[in-house]
Amino acid sequence: NNSLFLLDFTPVINYNSLFYGKDIPEYGGSLLLTLITERILLFIVLFFGAYSMYEFFGKIIQQRTARFYAGILYVLNPLMYIRITSGQLFFLFSYALFPLLLKVFFDLLEKKGTKEMIKFTLFLSIIAFNIHILIISFIIVSIIFSFWFNKHRNVRILKLIILSSII
Repeated sequence: NNSLFLLDFTPVINYNSLFYGKDIPEYGGSLLLTLITERILLFIVLFFGAYSMYEFFGKIIQQRTARFYAGILYVLNPLMYIRITSGQLFFLFSYALFPLLLKVFFDLLEKKGTKEMIKFTLFLSIIAFNIHILIISFIIVSIIFSFWFNKHRNVRILKLIILSSII
C-alpha cells in the first residue's frame, strides 16, 4: 500500500519525485516549472482560504484582528496540512471557498435578489469539484436555511433556493 495516510482518495505517491500528488503534469519536462506551479497553486489555495474566512467572519464580527485570526486558523490546521502533503488540490480549493459560499448564502437570505442567487449557484458549482465539501455544504446550508425559514416564513426565498439548487 503506497498511500501516505489512510484517507478516502489518497493518491499514489512516487517517493522518488519531488512533486506531492501528481495532480499537475510537468510542463515541457521542466521540474523547476512544475515546482513553481505547485507553489503558486498552494499559495493561491491558502490565500483564498484565509480571505474567504476573513470575509465570512465580516458578517459576524466587525473586529479586523479577530477576522484575520479566523482566516489564519482556517488555513493553518491539521486537515489542511494533511491534504497539502497528500496533494489533494481539488479538496483544498473547495475547502478554501466554502466560507465564501456561506457568506453569499447569508447575503441571499438578506437581499433575496437574483444577483445573490447567481453568486450562490456559481460558488456551489465551484465547490462541487470535491463531493465531500459539496455534501457538507448542502447539510450546513440546509440547517441554516431551516432555522432562518422557521423564523421568517418567506416563500420567495424558498423558490430562489430551490431554483439555485436545481441549476
